[in-house]
Amino acid sequence: MPARSRMGMSLKANTEWVGVANRGALGYFDSVMKKFFAPNIDQKGRLIRAGIALGFFVTAGFGLVFSVWLGIVLGLAGIFTTIEALRGWCIARACGIKTKH
Repeated sequence: MPARSRMGMSLKANTEWVGVANRGALGYFDSVMKKFFAPNIDQKGRLIRAGIALGFFVTAGFGLVFSVWLGIVLGLAGIFTTIEALRGWCIARACGIKTKH
């Protein structure tokens, strides 16, 4: 005799139902995230973002003279922009903001 939950359903049936529900929710979440993080800029946009990242790194070096925190924030912005350039992805475009490149 299969084990029963408090609600009278067999535990196996309950587990199967939860598995189906989770696959549906995760499938939707997965498709939305794949679309959000899909590459959305061309080679020109990637080069522009690489230049912006370089500017952040240079500014971070000068910013360290004034404030350690300023240098850290600008350095982190440079790292994020470098990831955008390498990945071919722009957060502004992913959020629906129209950019020129």
